Amino acid sequence: MKIEYDDVIENYKSQIEKLSLWLWGNRIKEKHINLWLENFNESDNPSKEKQLALTLLNQFMFYDLREVRQALKSIFKDLYLAPYISEYRRQYNSYSMKDYTNYIETTLKKTRFLGVGNPSESSSLLLYFFRQKNNISKDYFTESCQFLIENHENNDIENLVYIDDLSGSGSQATKNLSKIIDRIRAIRKKSNTSISISYFTLFATSDALRYLKDFKGEDNEKLFDRVDSIFELDSTYKVFSKDSRYISDKEESTFFKQLCKDNYLKKCQVEDIQTTGECGYGNTQLLLGFFYNIPNNTLPMFWSNNPPDWHPLFKRYNKKYILGI
Repeated sequence: MKIEYDDVIENYKSQIEKLSLWLWGNRIKEKHINLWLENFNESDNPSKEKQLALTLLNQFMFYDLREVRQALKSIFKDLYLAPYISEYRRQYNSYSMKDYTNYIETTLKKTRFLGVGNPSESSSLLLYFFRQKNNISKDYFTESCQFLIENHENNDIENLVYIDDLSGSGSQATKNLSKIIDRIRAIRKKSNTSISISYFTLFATSDALRYLKDFKGEDNEKLFDRVDSIFELDSTYKVFSKDSRYISDKEESTFFKQLCKDNYLKKCQVEDIQTTGECGYGNTQLLLGFFYNIPNNTLPMFWSNNPPDWHPLFKRYNKKYILGI
């Protein structure tokens, strides 16, 4: 059996090197794979561990700049613009490109695009590429606090659109946005002006979408008027779910999940274990990464950096909430 495992391992390594070369910006080379595979030596069958680790890596969804920019284009066209185009067709009996262009421009002037969280986080980087890819004026972008400060100048703004890369559980979005959105809505209510607030992501789990669509603010009204995602990740994208698309053999899935929980996590030494868990933040169990960072919703075995006990395959940049060097 060991020989069979070794053959599969070499075949997977060859496939992954090709994936890295053509789709992952050549970030992962054979030496990186070999060092990472040294982590998997916690059972009486380390070859089986390595084969299962490579099985997951071979299905890892890594998004380079090109794919991220294309997804941001889809957010603009399919999630933001599409409803307004449908409304234009219902209201106006005009086939004039000039009329259509003027309508879209007027709609944009009444919209502001915003990031989620601290300006130093990934959402702000996404806004930069979002503006470039869709050729949008920088005047249509702002920050939540700035919008509040300039509220007396913003009564003509009818739409706020928050852009994010991933919502695994939905909790981070509501934590970052609920208070400020409540404040915005309260101010608008006093001035008798309405505002529509949307939250769009590149990726979101089905659980996160349900949570965000149902989440209510302090006025007991839904926090967001629209919630949507380019890619919805259902339960099949959870590595160890019963209907997982990644490991079909239930015995192998149970074997590897137990190792993740009882062995690998201890070696990974992930910060805030209670929150992050053995299967990623919120137990989301994802195999997902971006060229600028790896979300903690992804299995820690891919990004935890705790040498010599654990060597990461992908670099993750953790958020620091206290001053550190």
